[in-house]
Amino acid sequence: MNIRQPFFAGSFYPDNPNILKGKIELFLNNGISSKDNILPKILLVPHAGYDYSGSVAAYAYQTLNNLTVKRVILIGCSHQSYFDGAAVWIRGHWRTPLGDIAVDEKLSQSLIDSKYIREDFKAHLDEHTLEVQIPFLQVVIKNSFTITPIILGKMNELEIIRFCAKIEENMNSETVVILSSDLSHYLSYDVANKIDEMTVKAVLSNEIERLEEVVNKNMQQGFKNLATCACGQQAIEVGMTIAKDLKLKGELLKYANSGDVMEDKHQVVGYAAIAWS
Repeated sequence: MNIRQPFFAGSFYPDNPNILKGKIELFLNNGISSKDNILPKILLVPHAGYDYSGSVAAYAYQTLNNLTVKRVILIGCSHQSYFDGAAVWIRGHWRTPLGDIAVDEKLSQSLIDSKYIREDFKAHLDEHTLEVQIPFLQVVIKNSFTITPIILGKMNELEIIRFCAKIEENMNSETVVILSSDLSHYLSYDVANKIDEMTVKAVLSNEIERLEEVVNKNMQQGFKNLATCACGQQAIEVGMTIAKDLKLKGELLKYANSGDVMEDKHQVVGYAAIAWS
C-alpha cells in the first residue's frame, strides 16, 4: 500500500492523537460563529504551525459542518521544489496521527494530463502545505471521505484555465476544494494588516488580474523584509478561477497574523480564512 507518512507531525502539529484532536476541537470551539448559512464549495486556509494559524483555519473548517463532504480536493504550492505544471498524488493513503485517509484514485487519475498535470509523489514528500490540512478534515468531517492532493508548480494562464476546467468537471454537491496559502511574510504587524487587507479584497473580487496587480505593486514598494504577499498565490488563483466560472461569492471569515498569537510583532505572517459559496 502506498502510504504518505505524516512528516510534519511533532513540528507543525502534535504527534499525539489525543492532544492533536483536543487542540483542533479547542480551535473549532473558540471559533464558533453564526456562519451556519455558508455552504462552501471552496475554502482558503492557512498552513503554518497550528500554534500560529490553527485558530484562523478553524473558521474555515467549521463551515464544513453545514455539508456532507465525501471528496476533498487539496491544492497548494510547493515551498521546496520548482517544476512546471501540477503534481498529483494518485493512489494509496495519507497518514496522520488520527488515522489514514484514502486518496480518490479515480478522481486523481482523471486529472492527469501528460503535458502539465502528472503523477508525482516526490513533490509531496517534503511539503507541509497539504499535510497540515488533513487532521482538521478528520476532526470536522464525521463520515468517510477521500482526498485528492495536488501540488502546483509553475503554470501559465492557459494551463490554469485547463486545469480548473478539469477540477470543475469533478465537483459535485459532496465535493469541496481546499486552497492552502498564507499571506504576507515578515512585515511588521501594522504593515502586514494593511497589505493583507489589500490582498484579501483582491482575492474576493475573483479577478486574477486584480490580485496580480495588487501583489506586484506591493512587492515593488520596497517594504522591509517582505518576502511574499501570498506563498500559495497560484493555488489562490486556481480557486478564484473556479469561483468565477461557477459564479461563487467569497466571504472573509477571519483574518489574523502571527503577531496576534505570538509576542513578536516585528516580523509576522498573515493568515486568512475565506469561503466561496
